[in-house]
Amino acid sequence: MPEAGNARSLVMRSRIIEGAVEVVADDGVAASTAVIAKRVGVAQGSVFHHFETKAGLLDAVFAVLKKELRAAVIADLDDALPLDDKLWLIWRRWTDWGTRNPARRRALLLIGVSEYVSSQTRQESELESVVGVELFQEASRTGVLRQQPIRFVGALVEAVANSTMDMMALEPARADEYRLAGYRAMRNMLG
Repeated sequence: MPEAGNARSLVMRSRIIEGAVEVVADDGVAASTAVIAKRVGVAQGSVFHHFETKAGLLDAVFAVLKKELRAAVIADLDDALPLDDKLWLIWRRWTDWGTRNPARRRALLLIGVSEYVSSQTRQESELESVVGVELFQEASRTGVLRQQPIRFVGALVEAVANSTMDMMALEPARADEYRLAGYRAMRNMLG
């Protein structure tokens, strides 16, 4: 029967993480664990049973959302495609995920700039994103950013992507136009 207990524990952890995504998206990272527990319909002690601290919970939320985004963006990426085709596919998938999941994107952004993400989780996230990072690094090898650290290049790409998704959400009728314009701006920036 221990397996049933573990399965229930994993389900509860997932419920708490999903509740935290919603609360952070609505109220920011300053939201209390009591609010998260109430959203999930559990006692606040349950949150701390599964996550020792609020920082541990938000760190887990960040890791889950990064993995989800990475899976949506990099899945089944054909190595035989030319670089520009790979970048366009990644861009399209990324902006699709962000516009279809505004609460998840907002929670990821807010937690990502907070002090709640551990250095270990950030490092693991970077390592797991190596395929996408390498493609953007390859694209920047001949441009003005060629001598810049990949973290800086990545931050610029992410800023353009987020601005693009913001405009796509603001004006859905022009979403395809903004997606293409954002991609072209990103490509021109990279070189």
